[in-house]
Amino acid sequence: MTPTLSSAKRPGIGTIYRETLRRHWNIWATYGVLMLLLGPVMMTAKVVLDPQIIALSPRMLELPTEIMLHIAVLGVGCCLPLLLFSYLDNRRAADLYHALPVKRGQLYWGKALAGLTILLTPYLLLGGACGVFIFAVGGLPDLLCRIGQIAAIAAALYGTMVFIMANCGTLFESIVYFSITEIFCLLFVGLMAVTLSQFTFGWNESPDSGMLGVIVGFAPLWQLYKLLFGRGIALRETLQMLLCCAAMLGAGALLHNRRKSESAGQSFAFRPLFYVEAIGASLTVGMGFYYIFFQEPAGLLLGVLAGALCYFILDAIRSRGFKNIRETLGVCVGMAAAVGLFFGTAALSGTFGYERYLPPASGVKAVSVCWDVNSEDYLSQAYTLTEEEDIEQVLVFHRLIIENKALVKEYNNLLTETEDPLSRKQAIASLPLPEEPFPTAAGYSPYSLGSCRVTLDYMMKDGRLATRYYTEIPLALTAPLYKIAAGNGCSRAMAGRIEMDMKQAGRTARDMDWTIAVARLNNGSEVQKGTDYDGFVEIMSAMAEDLKARPAGWGIRPEEAPLFKLSARADSSYSYGNTRFNIQGEFVYAIDRQVLTALEKYGLDYSGIANNFDSAANGFGEKFPTIQYVSASDYNACMALPSARGSLFQFGGWWPYAFWEEMEEAGFVKQYAVTSAQCEQLVSLTFNHYISDEPVDVLSIGGSIYLIPRQNRSAVLAVLKDAKDAAQQADDAR
Repeated sequence: MTPTLSSAKRPGIGTIYRETLRRHWNIWATYGVLMLLLGPVMMTAKVVLDPQIIALSPRMLELPTEIMLHIAVLGVGCCLPLLLFSYLDNRRAADLYHALPVKRGQLYWGKALAGLTILLTPYLLLGGACGVFIFAVGGLPDLLCRIGQIAAIAAALYGTMVFIMANCGTLFESIVYFSITEIFCLLFVGLMAVTLSQFTFGWNESPDSGMLGVIVGFAPLWQLYKLLFGRGIALRETLQMLLCCAAMLGAGALLHNRRKSESAGQSFAFRPLFYVEAIGASLTVGMGFYYIFFQEPAGLLLGVLAGALCYFILDAIRSRGFKNIRETLGVCVGMAAAVGLFFGTAALSGTFGYERYLPPASGVKAVSVCWDVNSEDYLSQAYTLTEEEDIEQVLVFHRLIIENKALVKEYNNLLTETEDPLSRKQAIASLPLPEEPFPTAAGYSPYSLGSCRVTLDYMMKDGRLATRYYTEIPLALTAPLYKIAAGNGCSRAMAGRIEMDMKQAGRTARDMDWTIAVARLNNGSEVQKGTDYDGFVEIMSAMAEDLKARPAGWGIRPEEAPLFKLSARADSSYSYGNTRFNIQGEFVYAIDRQVLTALEKYGLDYSGIANNFDSAANGFGEKFPTIQYVSASDYNACMALPSARGSLFQFGGWWPYAFWEEMEEAGFVKQYAVTSAQCEQLVSLTFNHYISDEPVDVLSIGGSIYLIPRQNRSAVLAVLKDAKDAAQQADDAR
């Protein structure tokens, strides 16, 4: 009889995999039942209790089902490795496992893959079933996409915890350093971005850009934040999570195979991870204390002390006391020297050439420009420019900003550090300009135009994204951007943004209550018309087509004022958080025939909106309130007032602002009482919206600002003279 030994054939990965699933069937079953209850059962209960929910909005079925499913899979992803690899923290258990007739690598991969199976199969099957059901009853496939994205994030968290378990020797340290890895990584990158922005000209404070964006892209919690509170994550970012999981599991396998059994019960089986984690956490704490408290030399000292204390605490936990005080002090001193050297070199080199980098025009595929002149201005929205001429104009502006870095920084310092308004104005007015960007009137200070924030996003042909963010840029330096905003490039960009907004609107709910609004330019009141989703699409598509169809060389000119501002919005009680969707207003001109035809089709009356002032609707009767008039020659003198502010006479920011008492005492504001007929005549001679590169005479009628074209100035002054003479005659008669 031939004897057969149980060890004649060693078990492989498949055997360990099946044995792990069999051994932990109770966890798998409990987790699966939880997913069943949170998913299909809860969704079925909603349909039974409220059958109308499918007809009203299938998307409402996702809440709170989706949230509970996500919480469950993410929580299991963090906790499951603590159970599967708990033997690494126990000396006897580790010796027993390592004495088995199985290779360490096979043991590791069998358990790791079994854990992934337990984690993902209930979530993907039952969560996917919910997504398929919602899609089948007329919803959108968004839940299916999010199920896949959350699964990738949960896998990344799982892989990270397995890697931490392979490094640490106790359960306590595993939990602590997993938290440091996931939480302090985000805080470190965010604080580093803020720190670099303090002395880096043009740095975008967002941690999701540049090299920091590449690093934080592998952080599961950051991708989870973007998915739940942002606009979602792209396929590339989902693949990054899967790559993070694979990399962490692979690194964990290398450490697991080289780990000594004696390390069980110790803080770290491999010390390099401690230094990386402890130093990173200490730097994060130091930068956090610096910004929370002083952000000055005293705050810097406090940050250094807080960072050193954090490292001392973590090192004391690792060493079970202060046994390595000399080594700890050496690491703290070396860390402080390295940080000082890094930031010193970055400050002297323009953050390693970042400040002076200008993308080559031949390598730019498109550029997105957000020119934040006014929070209510349509230029404050980001527009993507693809034409070579427009890209070149953006590069001209960018080059002008880079070459005048010292001027811009001095301008910023005067705005923030000079407390006396008059001294600040005088100091700013004395700043030299490299050239005269705008044709301005004699004695007119370009700095009284005000300032703006500019964000530039270059989409390169090789797939890279270069972002620059500039604050408090003098409007006197933005002439190249005005050329874009006044021409076809901006019109095509606006069309692209409308089409993107419409695509985003299609992901919300077709059953939302859509409203098309036509806004009067003279007083801001609206004419509204409710419509369905198809009407919204037809009207806004016509607007986009009109923008793209504007002829070559077309530009916004003083001779052509817009008819009105068109906007769209939607409300629904069956959307997330009762959200509202908006397409911000776009100006419609007489040349835009398609959208005018579409508005007539849906019964939205826009006639008479542009330049008619409805006195009856505003309760003014036959007499209008006093009209204010400020001449162009008085504008610069008005801006010399300590309390005065102003901006370029363009895109809505025309009116010089100061305390009215000071303006009236100085004689800059002239008051006129006009009749209804005179007011209508004045409105016909002025424009409520157009471009002017230099100050022009302005009227304030009913709280709205009207610019007076130079060719109509004498006619406007004649009407005002008649109103003044009539008022004088009335006074004489009394």
